[in-house]
Amino acid sequence: MLQATTIARPYAIAIFKIAIENESTNLWQEVLQNLSMLIQNKDFVSLIGNPKIDKKDLIHDIQKILGESVKDLESFLNILATNKRLLVLPQISQYFNELLIKYNGSSEVLIQSAYKLTVAQKQSFVKYLEVKFNRKLNAVVKVVPELIGGIRAFVGDEVLDYSVKAHLENMKASIIA
Repeated sequence: MLQATTIARPYAIAIFKIAIENESTNLWQEVLQNLSMLIQNKDFVSLIGNPKIDKKDLIHDIQKILGESVKDLESFLNILATNKRLLVLPQISQYFNELLIKYNGSSEVLIQSAYKLTVAQKQSFVKYLEVKFNRKLNAVVKVVPELIGGIRAFVGDEVLDYSVKAHLENMKASIIA
């Protein structure tokens, strides 16, 4: 069985191209986030799988709930409903956001810290990472006490680990070797 992210990718790419052409990336981002939240509602999910619910009525109800008027939204929802892919809307939204970040010339960075960072510490470390990776970064900070001390950053598939835990593991490996 295919993973939801694998299934979502072509839909996100297609709608991203449409959003770029129509200069409506921010609007589509908001719509996809709202759709993602809607799909996470258990009551609504039960309607999607109900064979008694007509696909056109479902799409009409979704648009009514959103209250958004976006070009090509009905077609997009119709394609997803026809292919039974409405449940992957959260992954479509996530991948769309990743595409938008790349398009805008920035990347996501997950910063893990043993302790809560001050605003100044976060800004300083993000500036360091932006120079190191030569691009604008949008940072998300998460406190991970298991690091003991220090900081770890994930940018794409690269990891910078300046944590005490990593230093201790390196020392252990060198002693054993």
